[in-house]
Amino acid sequence: MKEVAITCLFFAAKSEETVKKARDIIAVGRSVLNPDNRIDNESPESEDWKRKIMDLERALLEATGFNFQYVHPSRFLFKFIKRMNGHKLLGRRAWAVLEDSYRTTLSIQYPPQAIALACIVVASKLISHEGRPDLGSIPSELPFKSFRCEAEDVRDIAGQLCEFYEVAAESAALADTFRTLSFESISESSQGGQKRSAQNIVEIDNKRARREPDLM
Repeated sequence: MKEVAITCLFFAAKSEETVKKARDIIAVGRSVLNPDNRIDNESPESEDWKRKIMDLERALLEATGFNFQYVHPSRFLFKFIKRMNGHKLLGRRAWAVLEDSYRTTLSIQYPPQAIALACIVVASKLISHEGRPDLGSIPSELPFKSFRCEAEDVRDIAGQLCEFYEVAAESAALADTFRTLSFESISESSQGGQKRSAQNIVEIDNKRARREPDLM
């Protein structure tokens, strides 16, 4: 399994146009697996690793049908926010949540547009909790069909993100806040309603603001 994991990193680097040499990825992978061992890229063992990775890469290419295309949630994030007439702050905060989503397995569980919409929902509740509901407001009834999302998927993704934050929280109080977060009020719009949500039930470390890019 460890060889497969390293091969997937090598494959992903190519597909995202951030090509890394196989020996460099292998060296990092081996150093993580055996931090006390000195890695010699010229050793016979390293050459054996390289051959294994090359063989596994061919198998991975065949398994994926040589398809290098992956649509990232960021492609939909700001389009959705503009459709909702969302504030600039909502876009920055949703981007920060989206960055954290890559530290989970959500990208291989759900469609990218559902991940994007869930990040917006979580960001909206965060801003509302901070006492600025007007800046983070989104329709309480979301047009899931026009966004090509399933309501259940969006609620599940938002829940998993909160579970991630709960585990990563720096204090018990912060963890408790995420544990009580609910997204049941987010429902599907049948007529494109614009009723606003004002649930102040999310808390997060404000130090996250330093990672919010001004992209809008």
